[in-house]
Amino acid sequence: MNTFDYTRQVLALSADELEIVVRKWANTQKQKYDLVTRQSGSGDRGCDVVGFYSPNKFEGDWDNYQCKQYSKTVPTDKGMHEIGKILYYAYLKEFKAPKSYYFVAPKGINRNLRNWILNPSKLKAVLLNDLDKYCKSTIIDGTEILLSKELRDFISNYDFSSIGIITIDDIIDDFKFKAILVEMFGGELPSAPQGEAPDQIDASELIYVNKILDVYSDYDQQTYSTPNEVCSGQVKLATVLESFQYKRSDSFGVNPPLY
Repeated sequence: MNTFDYTRQVLALSADELEIVVRKWANTQKQKYDLVTRQSGSGDRGCDVVGFYSPNKFEGDWDNYQCKQYSKTVPTDKGMHEIGKILYYAYLKEFKAPKSYYFVAPKGINRNLRNWILNPSKLKAVLLNDLDKYCKSTIIDGTEILLSKELRDFISNYDFSSIGIITIDDIIDDFKFKAILVEMFGGELPSAPQGEAPDQIDASELIYVNKILDVYSDYDQQTYSTPNEVCSGQVKLATVLESFQYKRSDSFGVNPPLY
């Protein structure tokens, strides 16, 4: 049984370490994102970990994971500032406004901010009403930005229901997050979730499937062009997968059991 206290470990991560963990997790979502990057350092324009849906990158759909690792819950003014900041730079056409925006906050979000996020129309109304307070003098150091009607219209047209929160419970309960935590801190992965094998291989899976076929070929010294050519039963499958486990490593640099 896995007795590791991952909650304590996640809460003890530094701000940079949390971003790295979130980047690794987002990078496991190969069927969702074309590319995942970490926009670290000054001048990030409100972007932390970004998942791009297509090669169009910032000119297409993308998600932002705003990682906040504070000594306490994320303050309301800080959270509202971050939302206003990214929408301000989207208004300036630095990038398209994010399709989804997530606060990744292991230590939680201030109650007021959390309640507004859970009520998107209220979140929009508060940001627009208090834009001076949250954004005018805080987005660019030493400069007051112009809070024009055009900017307010742009913010008003944004879908505030796309803003969400990823909590410590979400992190601990997510199977792919758990794999990364096991790599970092030790322990054992839980049993894989139940699923159904598809009848057809998706195009996005062909690279991985072809690597599996290469392993079969290495094992048998034969050439396999399609999965249908591999028909020698479960014993052989288990043997090859065991060989594959120790010859290859997954995207996290570890070798979890494959069966």
